[in-house]
Amino acid sequence: MLPYPQIDPVALAIGPLKIHWYGLMYLVGIGGAWLLASRRLNRFDPTWTKEKLSDLVFWLSMGVIVGGRLGYVLFYDLSAYIANPTLIFDADFRSVEGRHVVPRRFHRRDAGRAVVRQA
Repeated sequence: MLPYPQIDPVALAIGPLKIHWYGLMYLVGIGGAWLLASRRLNRFDPTWTKEKLSDLVFWLSMGVIVGGRLGYVLFYDLSAYIANPTLIFDADFRSVEGRHVVPRRFHRRDAGRAVVRQA
């Protein structure tokens, strides 16, 4: 069996600011999608402007972030968040009461899509 690699989740730390690998991947993914879509914009629909595309990318990004947090709260430890709702806004997304979990899952992406589709 292959050993699980021990990778530091923090890609870069500048003083108190920590940049995590998953944050960089969100940036690369969203930025890459926006760049690709802006290059193909005229072939898709000539009536779309770059401003309209930027608005779409912004709101989809907000849906991913809010939906991801909502999915984490609902699927991983709902009872802890019901007992202490301020944990929902806690900056430490990776632990609840000292237990470390991996919050990035596919259902979080689907929750984000549902939020955006309802808007």
